[in-house]
Amino acid sequence: MRVVNHSMVCATMALAAWSGSAAPQSTAASPEEVVRQFFKAEDESRWLDAARLLDLNRFDAIRRVTVKGVRAFRPSRRTPEEIVQWDPDMPRAVAEYQANQANKAMKGFDVLAFQFARVPSADSLEALPLVEAAARWLEAKGPKWQEERDRKQAAVRPAIKCPGVDSLPAAFTQFKLPAAVILGATGGDSIRFVVVGTSLGQRQNIAETDLERAPNALTLVKVDGAWRIVPTHDMVGSTGLSGNTTFSVACEVRKPAEDSGRKK
Repeated sequence: MRVVNHSMVCATMALAAWSGSAAPQSTAASPEEVVRQFFKAEDESRWLDAARLLDLNRFDAIRRVTVKGVRAFRPSRRTPEEIVQWDPDMPRAVAEYQANQANKAMKGFDVLAFQFARVPSADSLEALPLVEAAARWLEAKGPKWQEERDRKQAAVRPAIKCPGVDSLPAAFTQFKLPAAVILGATGGDSIRFVVVGTSLGQRQNIAETDLERAPNALTLVKVDGAWRIVPTHDMVGSTGLSGNTTFSVACEVRKPAEDSGRKK
């Protein structure tokens, strides 16, 4: 015969109920906090962590459109005749050279690299888990990937010597990226907008926000009770700039003054 100690059972049940009520209830992060976490993950190149803060269901539509577009993409070839039409005075030999250079550059052109980092084909993109595809999409918007992508494309282009700059990576190390600063957020039960400005100084220093540039906004929606960022092609990143921001290095060549060799 089994003997049950009812007093012990009741005491155990009461303790469990008290422990459950006393445990702190987790609350969803505010839209501003989600955006701060998103920017921090981008700054630290934690692309998977950043991707988990997106509304992945909406991102799936972006992936599907990209896969369809890449499969339909057919690079066009330039001919000397087309170039001569643009400039009738151009010698035939020059037109042939320019057409050859343009076709050589297009041969190594990776259209998918402008949207997704380290994805070799449309089939590979379609096979990726959704969160990993979103991570590659975010990575492609960052300056580090754009630098790597441009360096690969520069390998098939004529070298351009720029005085004072030995290499493209050296130029980027001399350039200080701007930073995003959260200016405020709207209210709402199911949708919020977090307003983001661009700061040329410290991220916390709102006084140094670039007031000559209109602020951007990130849209956040509730997904399973948590705020998530709506992915868009022009969404703002941790630099405070929207879209796939391209950073270029200009090489200025100054002509000597006409009277520099004249004697006074």
